[in-house]
Amino acid sequence: MQTLKPACIAALSRIFKLCDVNKDGILDDNELNDFQRVCFDRPLQQHELAGIKEVVAAAEEEGIVNGGLTEQGFLFLHTYFIQKRSEERRVGKEC
Repeated sequence: MQTLKPACIAALSRIFKLCDVNKDGILDDNELNDFQRVCFDRPLQQHELAGIKEVVAAAEEEGIVNGGLTEQGFLFLHTYFIQKRSEERRVGKEC
């Protein structure tokens, strides 16, 4: 899997901390939805939240704690989406 550059990690860590409104080190469903609304102008559906958590839990042992996304899970998720987008572009160019 692709790795994030230090500046990207620092930026995403800052975003995580800003989104973690209650400062418990975990983004709960409401905090994740607030992030989604601010960045993409669209809330996540319950099944989308569950899917995100499944992907993170399967790949990152410490990515989901108490039903919420940890900073480690948040970083993994962005790495995952970057990798997925990169693969989609490669496939698109081959077609």
